[in-house]
Amino acid sequence: MSLLDLNQTTNLDSYNCGGFALGTFDWYCPYVWRNGQYDWAQMFEECCEEMTDNFDLTPIRDPSTVPVDKKVIGFRFAIDEDADEDADVDDVVIDFHFILREDGIWYHKPGSNRICILPESEIYDPWPRPSPSYGYNTEIAWFIKD
Repeated sequence: MSLLDLNQTTNLDSYNCGGFALGTFDWYCPYVWRNGQYDWAQMFEECCEEMTDNFDLTPIRDPSTVPVDKKVIGFRFAIDEDADEDADVDDVVIDFHFILREDGIWYHKPGSNRICILPESEIYDPWPRPSPSYGYNTEIAWFIKD
């Protein structure tokens, strides 16, 4: 079964990219995201720690070193690279996104939209966003999903 089959068998409005990648099939938003009051790099680090603590995730450096039969999750932020350096974190961090590799194929689910394949050649590039502003453009946190 392809994960694209979930487009027909699940209510796409009931979960986001995080719920898809983490397998909760709910709207997942890190607690730190909702309550972040500091710089985006610290918030990113704390989001990663929260996910590692709450889900069966193992941080890794590079997904290319992981056998294709293992699930891999990527996580990153979209930030406004043109924001004033003294800007509030809410004005700098626009969004977050997850991608998931299963059976060697990369997938992502933008918001309540359909699950799509993300070409492997694009996983290190900025990931596309549904809105015309910035793509997901920060460093990527990689995890093995056990």
